[in-house]
Amino acid sequence: MGHVVHNGQRFEWDDTKRRRVLREHGVDLERLPRMFNGPIIEDFDAAHSDSEDRWRIIGMLDDRCIVAVYTRRNAAIRLITARPAEPHEETEFEIMLIGEALPDDPT
Repeated sequence: MGHVVHNGQRFEWDDTKRRRVLREHGVDLERLPRMFNGPIIEDFDAAHSDSEDRWRIIGMLDDRCIVAVYTRRNAAIRLITARPAEPHEETEFEIMLIGEALPDDPT
């Protein structure tokens, strides 16, 4: 199990899952705690909360819009997975952040 303390909060993850998420989605769970510094959308993930309460967040990490899932275990935030945001999720984040979606890049 990997972990880091960021701004006084303990974050942890399964190392095998970290490697899989990095390989499949190009997102490193070890870097995710920085997402919690900026604006995020956070909502309860009722569809995946059978055995434990799970939360979904959308935010920015290294100039990329990312979706992540976590749960709370004792005093730690347990990072479960992460991936680049789908276009509709990125639009949702832009609307929350600036009140409207950004225009598509014409290039």
